[in-house]
Amino acid sequence: MDVLVFVEAKLSRWRALLPALSDPLMREKQQNDGPKNIATRTKSGTSRENDGKTKPPSFPIILFFTIFESTRRLFPENNCFIPLLVLMPPYTQHSYESRLVTSVFGLLTSLSLLISCSEAPPKTSPDETTTSTPANAPDGMVLIPGGTYQRGGDDEEREGESFSHQTAYPVHEVQVDAFWIDETEVTNRQFMEFVEATGYKTFAERPLPEERASELDQETKRNLLRLELLANNATGQQREEILDSIDRILEASEEGHFAGAIIFALPEGELSDPQDISQWWKIVPEATWRTPGGPGTTLEGLDDHPVVNVTYEDAAAYAEWAGKRLPTEAEWEKAARGGLDHQPYVWGKEMFPEGEDVWMANIWQGKWPHENSEADGYFTTSPVKSFPPNDYGLYDMAGNVWEIVADYYHPNAYQLASATEPNSSGPTKEDATPSEEEIEAHVTKGGSFLCSDVWCKGYQPGARERIDNESPSNHTGFRCAMDVSTAPSE
Repeated sequence: MDVLVFVEAKLSRWRALLPALSDPLMREKQQNDGPKNIATRTKSGTSRENDGKTKPPSFPIILFFTIFESTRRLFPENNCFIPLLVLMPPYTQHSYESRLVTSVFGLLTSLSLLISCSEAPPKTSPDETTTSTPANAPDGMVLIPGGTYQRGGDDEEREGESFSHQTAYPVHEVQVDAFWIDETEVTNRQFMEFVEATGYKTFAERPLPEERASELDQETKRNLLRLELLANNATGQQREEILDSIDRILEASEEGHFAGAIIFALPEGELSDPQDISQWWKIVPEATWRTPGGPGTTLEGLDDHPVVNVTYEDAAAYAEWAGKRLPTEAEWEKAARGGLDHQPYVWGKEMFPEGEDVWMANIWQGKWPHENSEADGYFTTSPVKSFPPNDYGLYDMAGNVWEIVADYYHPNAYQLASATEPNSSGPTKEDATPSEEEIEAHVTKGGSFLCSDVWCKGYQPGARERIDNESPSNHTGFRCAMDVSTAPSE
């Protein structure tokens, strides 16, 4: 007989008997008249009479069953209760004394096993990804176990047009040691604490160095002259598009020489060139982490949103103040994958595992870049922890804001020897920054609220992008990491 069927049958019989056996008059009648004519209820609801061969259990069985039921409700996940049923002896027509001794013995044995089982740690499914979190875990951080994984873009995007996947190949094995990582992106509230404690000013809040401002002025004049010559030789729609570009450059140059940030703005009308990002990105000198959307915006109601309009330098300064560091690209992607085997999303294989109306991340919905339907509830950033965490317990590893990591950006980073080194930290500064480029760039991961399935698909864990140290934007933030000396490996 199947053990579960046996257990259910035994429990059903005992449940039916308890009301009768708990009545003193009924127990007295049993002792005087014997076990005949005591009705029990079957599963089908019909009554049947005791056959006289097996006497219903007496007080010890009632006591045992009461303890069994109570404890089973207290420990619903405990698997030690089935053996207890088997330990209880059958009650046949032996002497009352013999049955009582046998019942008490069985009861004591059962209780002993029950106590030892209730103290046993719960079992974990072998398929479940877990991390070991010591009692002294850093506040708000998750321990990521060391091990290897397959890093790189999703196979379906290898030949696609996703900009954030074009530098994410070849897929290769990476080994990293265990490390801590923040469970959320650094929020405005946390960054405010840093600024108030140190007086730090971000890149966007500072005036440009005179030398850099002079360079920009000269570059602006050269671009304007070039465009004016093109406009003079163009006609029709082409001329109108060139004139629009001139107007945008003049508008930006009049804003002064504060660095500011790059802010997304819905383009007006149809795009003249689908690849011309200046149609939806605007340089706004007044845009800083305090005014994330530019003039007139504040942090009111945004305490738990990720801080934005920061650079690598800003993120690294915060991390140092907090006693942490920025994660490497290899660490970040391992944490994002949550122990899953190279799945296209940080939550698994399917884009909509809970139904097409349930969004798993804060990304773009609608026609890019003209219309965001806000089907996920947000037009720009969302409060951290607004969407489900991955299997490591990390939030917003997909969408919300791109996250700056420690690695220098190189378009062919995965083809370099440094990519497969243990605990890879990416290419060197010299390898990543060509001599003709003076501005350093770092890798960003995770995608943002602007990532669309027809544009960048940056919300996939293998995607990667760049941010240079002079281009803070309102869709980029960061989270921190921390070293550990020892931790379990997967």
